[in-house]
Amino acid sequence: MSKRYQEPIELRLADRRPQAFVWRGRNYEIKEVLKRWTVSGDWWQKESRRLHAVVAAKRYGEWGQYEIVYVAKRRQWFLHRVYD
Repeated sequence: MSKRYQEPIELRLADRRPQAFVWRGRNYEIKEVLKRWTVSGDWWQKESRRLHAVVAAKRYGEWGQYEIVYVAKRRQWFLHRVYD
């Protein structure tokens, strides 16, 4: 199961790789990117490209899986989903 959020996050990169993100003022350390894909919108709807990634991250020693999304049109990263 999962819960959807679609809330903005601050993504921290090192050597162009995600290292951590900040959500609701809390820091999440990213261990690895488990999956990534790109979604392009339909040209007639002028949707922007979205980059999705599922990451393994921990906060206070607890590991979890989080889907983060970069919306190119808004130039912003979002926390899209938290997996149970």
